[in-house]
Amino acid sequence: LVKHPNFMRADPPDLSRFMMQRGPVNYLNILNSWADAVGSDAIDVHPYEKAQLPDGLIPDFLARIGLPPDALPAGSKAPSVNVTIETELIEYLRIANGLGLSHDEHTNLLHALSQISLRWPSSKGLNKRNVFSPAQRRDLLAAWDDSNAEIARTFLKRNDGVLFTEPPPEDDPSWAPMALTPETEARINAALWLQAQSTPANALPDPAPQSRRALSSRIRGR
Repeated sequence: LVKHPNFMRADPPDLSRFMMQRGPVNYLNILNSWADAVGSDAIDVHPYEKAQLPDGLIPDFLARIGLPPDALPAGSKAPSVNVTIETELIEYLRIANGLGLSHDEHTNLLHALSQISLRWPSSKGLNKRNVFSPAQRRDLLAAWDDSNAEIARTFLKRNDGVLFTEPPPEDDPSWAPMALTPETEARINAALWLQAQSTPANALPDPAPQSRRALSSRIRGR
């Protein structure tokens, strides 16, 4: 909803609209398309869930294509999830999406924020936590209950229709929605400026100053 360029526009969909549209993440439709093309027996589906990947993502993939774990030694040390930027940086990008960024501007800003994430430790005020509340995450799971069950029955031969085995998230009183304080916003703006100063002229361009000013005005005006 925030980092993917498909939703990089002035009026990005909220979660409820995204669940109604579904298009880009309707995995049952995607799997059915592949099954029509190559046959369902040629498709090896495995849920992306920690409980079902005890040895990690890459060792599991190697085993499924008939290779031993040592075929890719670095694979055992690789993370099993995509490394994401901190919640505050995601919120900064969400607000920036409302400026109607071009694809290149969106890509450049995400790259710059990712560099900040690598250099700025959590002790400096950035945190990685769930963007969605436990209730929203349960709603997401419920919205795909039927298609997930069909995937489990059709492609994993699970008669019970269970695709994910881990229990749904429980309520967490400590959860709070994403928010940017003026101080955190100022730090991110300063980090973006410093990042731009250290970027070679032939590398990614500095996000336009007017875009940063417009973004700051949006945040302060909320």
